[in-house]
Amino acid sequence: IMGNDGTSNGRLIMFGGLAAGPLMQQSTGRAYLEGTRNVDLVPLYDLWYLDMRPLTVNCATGTEACAPLTWTLVDVPGMRPVGRWGAGLVVDPADNLYVIGGSTFDVTAQEYKVLSDIFIFQLRDPFFKYCSATGAGLYNAVAGVSTPFYIQCRDIFGEPANSASFQVDITGKEGQPGMKPAPFSVGNGLYKCSYTPFQTGQYEIRIYVGRGGEDYK
Repeated sequence: IMGNDGTSNGRLIMFGGLAAGPLMQQSTGRAYLEGTRNVDLVPLYDLWYLDMRPLTVNCATGTEACAPLTWTLVDVPGMRPVGRWGAGLVVDPADNLYVIGGSTFDVTAQEYKVLSDIFIFQLRDPFFKYCSATGAGLYNAVAGVSTPFYIQCRDIFGEPANSASFQVDITGKEGQPGMKPAPFSVGNGLYKCSYTPFQTGQYEIRIYVGRGGEDYK
């Protein structure tokens, strides 16, 4: 459970698992324990969380109605781990989720495999799907005048992402000199970026967001 400081509930994180395909004739657990081959096993690699913060003591004891708890699929960038079950899951103080090892089923070779790799889901990082840019500076500016626009970023839990990295490229379409202004945080997941065009003309603004790596822009 993430964010559990002893005074409130957090979030339950679940990664992967083992599912049965349409041709499966027995339980997936039994097939794995018996090492059964020629089975329709599907190792999963999706990441979900269950927000348990609405769960109160009165709800758990039955003295009041419980608010619905909803599973949410985590949409993450980059390469996903191989589908697996029984992996070790560790969450560090920065809310980075480590997926360690586990077991999988190779459909082609019809055999079970024990995995020894390590993956990391940086859960508090911003993802471009959860960022948006606003402001008049995206559409027009005056030559020689500093013009701002703003970028708002959230993490996968819908909360402000205050550790975003950006690369902003402003290029002139008619030979005007380009610019690379640096956005800076103004708090609560909001970033301000200002630029000063020195020549009139048409420009293109590209905003890349992530943690500074090419895979996440």
